[in-house]
Order: sequence, then structure tokens, then C-alpha cells
Amino acid sequence: MNNSTNPAQHTNTNDVTADLESEELQTQAEETAKQSLKEKYDIEVEITKSRVLPEHIANEVRLEGHVQGDDKQFFNITVNYETNETSNFSMSPELVEHLREKGYEPFDSKK
Repeated sequence: MNNSTNPAQHTNTNDVTADLESEELQTQAEETAKQSLKEKYDIEVEITKSRVLPEHIANEVRLEGHVQGDDKQFFNITVNYETNETSNFSMSPELVEHLREKGYEPFDSKK
């Protein structure tokens, strides 16, 4: 009988801690993105995907989502988890049109 431990069944405490930290960063970034888009464009959004980038690349979480009730109005946004600042906001043509209909110019850097 082989007494070795199956690596797939072994949970490393560091992995669990890293997973919890990653989950906390994602939750914080999601709230930051939702609040930022609500304040800037008065839209309610749903986050559908998030990914914490490796620290050696950037201290950021990349998020994907869409306007509540319309998955054709989708976007990507990045949140720096150290400063809580958003950046790299890109959006579908449908979302651009929706924002313009509401009186916002999404590509105006002065706002």
C-alpha cells in the first residue's frame, strides 16, 4: 500500500490565505467599480468576471460586467487595489450610445 499523499488532495495553507486575499481584493474592486460608474455615469452595473493580476505585473484587479438588465451594454475596467482608483475603462458601442443618450460623453477626459 502506498502511503504517499495525493498532491491534488493536499491543501497548502499559503494557497488558502492567498485565495482569501484574492477574494477580498476582488470584492473590494467590484464595489469600487460599481460606485465609480454610478457616480460618473449614473448607471447600475453587474460584475460578471474578475481577476487579480499577479503582483509583479500590477496591483490591479481586472473586471468585466454589463449594465443591469442589458448584457449588450458591457464593459471592462481595472481597479488598483492599493489606491482604489479605476482606469482602463472600455465599453461596447451599445454602452457608448446609452451614455450619450443620457447626456454623457464617455471619451471626454475633462470629466
